[in-house]
Amino acid sequence: MFALFFIAVLLARTATSIFPLNDYSDDSDLFSFVTRPDIRSPRFNVSIYRPDRVTPGYWFTAPYVDLHHRRPTSLHSPGQTGPHIYDGNGNLVWCGSSLYGARPTFDFKVAEHNGSQFLTFIAMADEFESDLPEGAGIFLNNSYRKQQVVTQHSGRGTMNMHEFNTFENGTRALTITYASRFAEVVAGKNGVGGEKMFVGDNGFTEIDITTGQILFSWWALDHLSTSESRVIRPPGPGNYDRAWDFFHMNSVDKTPNGDYLISARYTNTIYKISGKDGSIIWRLGGLKSDFTLQGFNMSSQHDARWLFENKTTTVLTFFNNHADNLYSTARTSSAVQVALDLSTMTATLISEWLRPDGKLTTLRGNAQRLANGNTFVGWSENTYISEFDKNGDLVMEAQMASHRFNTYRTYKFNFTAMPSEPIAIKAFAYGVQPETSTTVFYVSWNGATEVSTWRFWAVNKQVRTHIEDVPKNGFETSLMITGFVREIVVEALDKYGELLGCSQNQKTEKPMSWHLTGHEDSADDLVKNVEFPKMPVDLNGDESGPKRHGNSDPTLFSGYELPNTICERFDSMAGGLFLGIFIAMSLALYRFVRLFKPGLLSLSKTRKRSLLLDEV
Repeated sequence: MFALFFIAVLLARTATSIFPLNDYSDDSDLFSFVTRPDIRSPRFNVSIYRPDRVTPGYWFTAPYVDLHHRRPTSLHSPGQTGPHIYDGNGNLVWCGSSLYGARPTFDFKVAEHNGSQFLTFIAMADEFESDLPEGAGIFLNNSYRKQQVVTQHSGRGTMNMHEFNTFENGTRALTITYASRFAEVVAGKNGVGGEKMFVGDNGFTEIDITTGQILFSWWALDHLSTSESRVIRPPGPGNYDRAWDFFHMNSVDKTPNGDYLISARYTNTIYKISGKDGSIIWRLGGLKSDFTLQGFNMSSQHDARWLFENKTTTVLTFFNNHADNLYSTARTSSAVQVALDLSTMTATLISEWLRPDGKLTTLRGNAQRLANGNTFVGWSENTYISEFDKNGDLVMEAQMASHRFNTYRTYKFNFTAMPSEPIAIKAFAYGVQPETSTTVFYVSWNGATEVSTWRFWAVNKQVRTHIEDVPKNGFETSLMITGFVREIVVEALDKYGELLGCSQNQKTEKPMSWHLTGHEDSADDLVKNVEFPKMPVDLNGDESGPKRHGNSDPTLFSGYELPNTICERFDSMAGGLFLGIFIAMSLALYRFVRLFKPGLLSLSKTRKRSLLLDEV
């Protein structure tokens, strides 16, 4: 009996963990979907303070766990890292993790070329990958299909993770490059010069995407001294694979007059580079700043962007980290807008957006000015983001519920997509017998931005019967009806009622008990006897229709608790335990009959012979 109980408990446990993520003890910080169990994207905690002032649009981010270790661990699985799109409420819109497995991707954003929208990002270099081991800039069209790949020319270093900036109607791209060089170290505050060692040299290239031609190339060591670095150089010559990273370039932008704006974290400096000869026109910040800073200081900055420029004034924005892992120059990080007076060589703070939680971002970060005057800031750590209105007031902030992930940059854009992958649907029947059963449907379409309504149809011998139209709500929407429907198909409609796509037919999964009790064979399609009554209560608790929020949280519906994932086929541990006991007892009985059947037959035959002898 103890063995039966042990088996029952084991089966009940398995009933809620058929698709375990990994050995992480709690995955409540991750999404879970019935239709797409392979997608376990991070959730967001969202706080919206002024909905009327939040800019419409989607969040574009690319979470990763580690730059170098890509194998699944207790922290992550392949269905979590890579490019993601979320809506303004933190609902998942698209998970692109399957594109490159667990390889980290960076600088994921929208680019417009010839009136069409594309997605661009960097697939990080990885010598162990067979596809693009040198790394590349990737273009996806609005069906999420690979449109174009931009690689770094041989001999120009490797493509860095920090920048893939497309412009001039998608014909040009700026990339940051890296190369390890054996070079002389110039004397500076960090030690004696005149020695040679391996130095990590940063540069950038402008590429003609159409022809692949390098239009402009620049390297730091060709134009400035290592003495500008604030990073203490290591002793000895080092080696090729572990060169001294003295510069650490993290952004490059091009000005309308053909010059370039770059940010170097390890010199605390933003540089303007001549587009004619590569010379340094001016420095902002650092040991050799050409400007006097008024009202602010800067250090470890990222994401320097040009906004405006004339003969006397330049206006730019950048993410002011104010800190790294060793020291800080302020109490909190911020995004700033600064005006440079080229006649007096003074830099004046115009606007500053402080990190709302008062903490420091020691790595990464970006600031994006939106068309309506708002500012969207990515604070990097756990994909912490916030939006400020044009008056500087905080109108929204959000952060991943998970502490597993970081993101290099996060952006906000409008985007319209029609996925090439199919609509995913699942259907499950619940109940003791078909006549008194309930059927629950789930539907999702990874990456679809224009779906407004899901139209559910019951299929009976190629004849369709309309069940109900359900408003799309989050990544995955569900519908529950009374009665058994053997097969369904679901259509996606836009806000005008026009058809966007249609799923394949999907048969309903029946309870295991029907297999054991013989109801499966007798379960005729009962759709002809069902009027499909509309359920008056939303799964989210309001009265707007029978839909389910995309976060797939289990909620009560008319006294019935819906399964959270495909494996949760029973309402509770008790349901799984009951099933386990039933299956265990059935298996035990079956094995008993199989084991003792020969003996029973022999005993029966012996008894019959004994009776015959008695009669004789």
